[in-house]
Amino acid sequence: MFGICSSTNSTTGGNSSTSAVPTTITSSISQPTANSSSTVSSSMNISTTASSMPASTSASSSASSTSTPASAPSYSYAPTSSASATPSASPSGSPGSSEPSSQYTQFTGTGATSEGWPEQSKWVAFDTLFEMNRAIMQGSCVQFHVANDTDSEINDIKSAISSVSKSSGSNGCLRAPKTTSVDGIVNPGLLQTFQGSAMCNSGSATAPADVKTPCPASTIKSMIEQGTMGTTPGGMSLTYALKQSGATDVSKYYKAARIYNSGLIASSGLLQDGVATHCYASDIANRLLGWSLGPSKCTLNSF
Repeated sequence: MFGICSSTNSTTGGNSSTSAVPTTITSSISQPTANSSSTVSSSMNISTTASSMPASTSASSSASSTSTPASAPSYSYAPTSSASATPSASPSGSPGSSEPSSQYTQFTGTGATSEGWPEQSKWVAFDTLFEMNRAIMQGSCVQFHVANDTDSEINDIKSAISSVSKSSGSNGCLRAPKTTSVDGIVNPGLLQTFQGSAMCNSGSATAPADVKTPCPASTIKSMIEQGTMGTTPGGMSLTYALKQSGATDVSKYYKAARIYNSGLIASSGLLQDGVATHCYASDIANRLLGWSLGPSKCTLNSF
């Protein structure tokens, strides 16, 4: 669930307090997307690289959330279709399933269910999804040369997600290091929050600093609050990303995931296009269906 990544662009700010974030979305957004890579700096998950840090935003910018920034790198890749391929097998984590799954379906397109993206009714319940990923969180910090999360700390994460979800309407490493975007924005903590202040490690991946063990429950809650609701007006957060998605159906969550990762959706409207991690939205959709074992089978990051 939780992890770090790198941002590659800046986007417009906006009111970040108008959209409610389901606990399941908060949990899955904070999970790292396995077998993904950042376009600017590498970040690791328990078995491979990951990219899940929110892109930086600027209140002074006036770019649309569906347009590609002028500074974004160009790619030669061009999708052959705006619709996703029809899955050859049932997606992982069917409703009611309590077993972790290694099944993965690569989703492409705009996030519409007509393209194969999952209905919200297909998502695994929050409590079940969280427990599916507990073992991953228990071993998530070794990559950063700091103590792994304890059961007590993991329980504090779960409590904080539930609490913040009610108030708002890394592989889970609480001591994940802060990262810095290409435009100098510091993103610390569990959700790699845009301009966040809550953290239990103020150092880098190779040089931990001011590491807190255990990570206080109040700091855990602050990290989730800041990532969900934002730290500044117009700063990147999950609620801001949901608003910027412009959608009212379930696609808003998949679009919000892409916005949270890269700052905006490419002008094509396709969630695999643009900057940062091309597999991000697909990985999040699979997390919501119960995928928690093995690397991502997404191939969209390979170009």
